[in-house]
Amino acid sequence: MAATSDMRTILLEQIARTSLSSKLEIRQLIEDSASKAASIDREIAHLNAHRAKLEPTAFASELASRSKLRDRELATAAALHSIIAPVCALPVELLVEIFTLTIRMEAPHFADVFRVTHVCSEWREIAHGAPQLWTGPIELYVGRGWDDSRHVNGLRWWLARSAPLSLAVSMNPTEESLPALEKELVNISPRWRSLKLRKLPPSSFLSRLAERGLENLEELILPFARDPEEGRALSFGVTPRLRKLTAWFIPNSLNVPWAQLTDVCMVWQGASGFNPLDILVQCPKLVQLSLIVPSLSTLPPSGADIILLPHLCTLNFEFLGSGEYFTPFLERLSAPALESFRLDPGINAVWMEPTVTAFQLRSPNVTHLELFIDRLTSADLRTVLLHTPSLTHLEVHKRRTNDTAFPRVLQYHDGEEALVPRLHDLIINCSFFRAMDTEAEKALMETIASRWWTDSQPALRSVPSAVARWTRVVVTSRFAFGPNMQAMADTLADEGLDVKLMQSA
Repeated sequence: MAATSDMRTILLEQIARTSLSSKLEIRQLIEDSASKAASIDREIAHLNAHRAKLEPTAFASELASRSKLRDRELATAAALHSIIAPVCALPVELLVEIFTLTIRMEAPHFADVFRVTHVCSEWREIAHGAPQLWTGPIELYVGRGWDDSRHVNGLRWWLARSAPLSLAVSMNPTEESLPALEKELVNISPRWRSLKLRKLPPSSFLSRLAERGLENLEELILPFARDPEEGRALSFGVTPRLRKLTAWFIPNSLNVPWAQLTDVCMVWQGASGFNPLDILVQCPKLVQLSLIVPSLSTLPPSGADIILLPHLCTLNFEFLGSGEYFTPFLERLSAPALESFRLDPGINAVWMEPTVTAFQLRSPNVTHLELFIDRLTSADLRTVLLHTPSLTHLEVHKRRTNDTAFPRVLQYHDGEEALVPRLHDLIINCSFFRAMDTEAEKALMETIASRWWTDSQPALRSVPSAVARWTRVVVTSRFAFGPNMQAMADTLADEGLDVKLMQSA
């Protein structure tokens, strides 16, 4: 029979294989494997009967090969049988694997865990000794209406089962929090892997957390501020493993180890006097950055030092409000390793091409670009694409325009210099496409056709194409597409292109 590690692999394979199968179908698979094992046994018997006629090395090799096939079929049958009759004797580690696969490791997962423990006493004992089953996210509302003994005892019991593994905690502490429950939380705070605060904790609770330490904390999520008091200074103590911060507001003073953060998402409301660029200066290890900030009504003085983020791969800039200027934020940043760039400058943005181009020249390796370009002209878009030569994925959101030349920016003609020659994935979300064959639809159809060919067509081209072939095209509009557009999409789909036309609400 297969070793335990091989048996685990076979069990996982069969669980995946039979995920949509009925018990009747699984029983048939068991019979098939048993029949194959019996057939191989007969082959082995025949092989042994004619052993004298075979060269010893060849005999040994053939016998080992067939024995391995037989054992594999027997193990498969055993694994399939355990799926429909899991109370059969299985190694403990295999049962834990099965439990883990059946428990959702996101909230709410408590019911799944307790369901496992209520099957039989043996399963309950095994589950109680497997801390990985008890480490799903814990969501706590700490406040009025709680039964002191019931909730404290339940939490204490759950935390004991999960020890010594780390935990993801989501909580909403209040001034009326139960002291005993707070004590339990503080006691296990060194085991917190992730902390999501739905409301800022009272200062006293935060002080106890800082004293106890959050030595395993990797992710911190701060809530949206609802009153001025929530803009107070915050400190979470020593957090040597903190790498990811999501702050739905920026307090007057936030004491976190900025220099070690790799993933930051911040919403800056502008009221605290904090400039997000002052924070970025302190974050040289950033890999992912998302900033949601107000656009500016006036241009600040230029000439400030460039902020180098050498490891930044993903950047999302979203600007809110009625201000016209967003480029001062791009003016300050240099991200030579940037690969994915999402920019939503706001509906009133003034497109300052020299500043955008300068940022692109400092970030020459972008492969994924997502643009919200309500006020961007076709010429502006062409300039942007001209400075993203490595682009493979483009997503464009254009909610209003009279510029029917916009879809033609990507159109390719044989013999001409190709714009974004590596581009193969295109998503366009536009509200201006209307029913029947408008000029915009015609332009888009010609653009899509110019970068598509079947497997047999390259040999027929007089000039080899200088652009990549589409692998995916998605177009979304508020209006129904014209019949020619729909017919073209159907034809391209038949030819193998992943193409979708979708009508938004």
